[in-house]
Amino acid sequence: MTMGWTSLALRRLRADRAPTVGLIVLVLVTALIAALAPRVLARLADDAVRTEVTRAPAAARNIALLQHLIVQAGPPDDPLAWVRAEGELRERTYPAAVRALITGRSAIIESGRFRINKDTTDPAFVRLRIQEGIAPHLKYVEGAPPTSAVTARDDVGPQAVDGVPVYEASVSVATAQRIGLSLGETVELVGDPGDPLVGRTNTDLYAYATLTGIYEVTDPDADYWMDDPLLIHPVIRALSAEVQLLDAAFLLDDGTHDALIRHPSPASGVLRYTWRSFLDTSRLTDRNLDPTITAFRRLQVLYPSANVTPSSDTALRTGMLPILEAHRARWNAAESIVAVMALGPALVAVATLALIAVLASRRRRSTLAIARSRGATGRQVVWPVLVEGLLVAVPAAALAVVAAIVLVPAGRLSATLAAAGAVVAVAVAVLLATVASVARAQGLERGPDTRIVTGIGARRLLFESLVVIGAVAAALLLRERGVVAVGEPGRGGFDPLIAAVPALVGVAAGIVVTRLYPVPLAIVAWLAARGRGLVVMLAARRAREGGASSAVLLVLLATATVGAFAATALENLDRGADLAAWQGVGGAYRVQQPSGPLPLALDPATLPGVEVAAGVFQALVPVGLSGPQALVVMPEAGALERVLAGTPAAPSFPVGFATPLPGPIPAIVSASLIDNPRGVKLGDTFSLSIEGYNLEYRAVEARDSFPGVPLGRHFVVIAREAFLGQAPPARIVPIYALLQAPPASAAAIRAAVEAVAPPVLVTSRAETAAALREQPVTNAIRGLVLAAALVTAGYAALGVAAALALAGLARTQEVANLRTLGLTGRQAFGLTFAEHGPTTLAAFALGGALGAGLFGLLRPSLGLAALVGSPVDVPVTFDPRALALILLAMTIVVGVGLVLGVLLQRRVAPTAALRGRFE
Repeated sequence: MTMGWTSLALRRLRADRAPTVGLIVLVLVTALIAALAPRVLARLADDAVRTEVTRAPAAARNIALLQHLIVQAGPPDDPLAWVRAEGELRERTYPAAVRALITGRSAIIESGRFRINKDTTDPAFVRLRIQEGIAPHLKYVEGAPPTSAVTARDDVGPQAVDGVPVYEASVSVATAQRIGLSLGETVELVGDPGDPLVGRTNTDLYAYATLTGIYEVTDPDADYWMDDPLLIHPVIRALSAEVQLLDAAFLLDDGTHDALIRHPSPASGVLRYTWRSFLDTSRLTDRNLDPTITAFRRLQVLYPSANVTPSSDTALRTGMLPILEAHRARWNAAESIVAVMALGPALVAVATLALIAVLASRRRRSTLAIARSRGATGRQVVWPVLVEGLLVAVPAAALAVVAAIVLVPAGRLSATLAAAGAVVAVAVAVLLATVASVARAQGLERGPDTRIVTGIGARRLLFESLVVIGAVAAALLLRERGVVAVGEPGRGGFDPLIAAVPALVGVAAGIVVTRLYPVPLAIVAWLAARGRGLVVMLAARRAREGGASSAVLLVLLATATVGAFAATALENLDRGADLAAWQGVGGAYRVQQPSGPLPLALDPATLPGVEVAAGVFQALVPVGLSGPQALVVMPEAGALERVLAGTPAAPSFPVGFATPLPGPIPAIVSASLIDNPRGVKLGDTFSLSIEGYNLEYRAVEARDSFPGVPLGRHFVVIAREAFLGQAPPARIVPIYALLQAPPASAAAIRAAVEAVAPPVLVTSRAETAAALREQPVTNAIRGLVLAAALVTAGYAALGVAAALALAGLARTQEVANLRTLGLTGRQAFGLTFAEHGPTTLAAFALGGALGAGLFGLLRPSLGLAALVGSPVDVPVTFDPRALALILLAMTIVVGVGLVLGVLLQRRVAPTAALRGRFE
């Protein structure tokens, strides 16, 4: 008997070729999208982590291990052999996941710091350096590379030191020009006792360097240099605004290693060895990211210091751990948004699949109803439909899996199979649902002209009420828990509750809307019935009775919700990047020297395009006698207000903040300092020692952040005007300056600063915001959100068309009767438009509000602070242009469905429909 019903299913598939092919194509496309989703997400995750690491500075994305010691010199044909061996020995202590990333190695040997004993514009200091594998990165413009020849001089200096080594060395063109060195010159070097590798001794440490060559660096930005410029150009070491020192390096031949270890400083007796490991970012994937983070944490525990100190004889320098941890936090936030966004297309796809299945099963339902009335059991009715579903869905899903693997060779096969299997399960379940009522019934199903909506039972109302209550409770739970959980350390991966709540809220909203929507329609129908027009009265009656209007309302509601959520999320990310840039930079431009105060020769107010400039003094000072250290920020308050006027970072100082008055000076303190047990409370008076002046201050206001001040730090903001009112002689030299200037002035400002003070950095707020917007994870989210919106719109168009086609087929009798009474084609179109036009507008309004509201609800749980790179609070806003775009998309979707519905209604001849009524 089972084989007979299976044969019946096969014959029915052959007979209904067109519906079967349509259903197969729909399942194939849906399974392909589902199978591609995890693979595309995995590919984007891999690309994002690799791009994130590649964009980091070379010193941060590689590893350097430093030690002060003496390593035995190698044989003449390989003088660095033992140095490499020592590096490999230390490399074996790295965790396996870190070693797996290493693709190259290089060693550096450095002497202590020497002062060049000649007249220079600024005092100049050099280190003697051997750098393994440097030859391919240099091009000599004068002379030749140094050799390993080392001679000696006697009777050097006031102490008449004998045996002072004379090395052959080469320097860069920039170093030679800046310090005033020439080819063939022999330079006397005197040890700097302030350097740990030299130390203080009874006699000075001497050395000589004869310059045999002057070179240019072929690619200063190559990873080989790892952002170490000493062999490329001098670096300014600023002790104060007036005193600047030049640091550089002389390059020695590898063979001088033996001479270096024989002439270290008597005080230290060691050299500095740096073993550099170059990492291959292409070996990083999202799958091995967490083990890699764990490995770098273990490495950090093994070598906790970044500098060689008496308490830590080995220093580790790498930025991989913070880079990877920051990326993981951003990607977790991205997964949360993607999980929420994926629900919209999934729900609309299921609804579309259900509508298409109902449309394709009309003949099957009649056949099975006849079989049921003639004694077929429920199992005999369901079995052929199950076989049909498997025959339709399984081959299509298998083909989709193969296509997904070929198209995107990334991601896990298990996730791909699970996604395609879910589509198969849904497709079969939907097909079974179309005959569930027939399997339970005892006779023929009702005719096609019977109304679709029937009375609602108490059991169904109770179930729907429980769904609504559960959705509200889950949303409130997520809101309360999300605010706390988002910042918890170690919180990884997307939260299933975050993904479930939007679906629950969407279903609950659909239930509520479906139940309440007929109420205003009933009023409209009553008013229309009292008028003389036919079209409005029939449209209102149709919409009130349900049928296609309910299905269209739910599909469009989901579409509008997805679109509004996506638009709000993207707008929030965009505004978040702007606010984070204002917070981080502090103004339109920030001019700051890497170390020390701004040079006196640089006047920020005279830079090209600058309208207003505000200098800011900054120092790390303990609060009171036993309080925590806080960053004291002292801006020119009046100038800063003009610099930031009309921007999101406008400081809005308290009244009297910058007025010089006797008594405690008003201070804005960080909220973290207020919360600290050893901090201060609002209204408290406390003391600070700034530039030798110990004055009293009063905490008049607490803030979470202040423009230009790093987040997460205790800070105290004081007006320069108020401070100088009580300490006029104090020299408060600005550490940095904030400028107001147009974005187009960036190049001119940098050129002017480069001409006066090359080491000073110019940071643009606009460029910083653009960099935040163009982060790999943010770009991935934009692409995924756009893809989700397009997929949702495509399924919505198909679903609405199917619903209207289904309604058109169900109402062919009614349309035929109306056409015999003179209903024109234009009136038929107007009837359909009048029925679904208000539905479209209602779904647009409700879906837009629901999408924006859901984003506001879920925002604390999405981890957007990690995604933006700053925990600044971004108000939830909605772009009117996005609203217009969503409305346009929904109008197009409904328009396609309306045209298809009208065309299907026109295919039925009035006489045939009337004859069928009596037959």
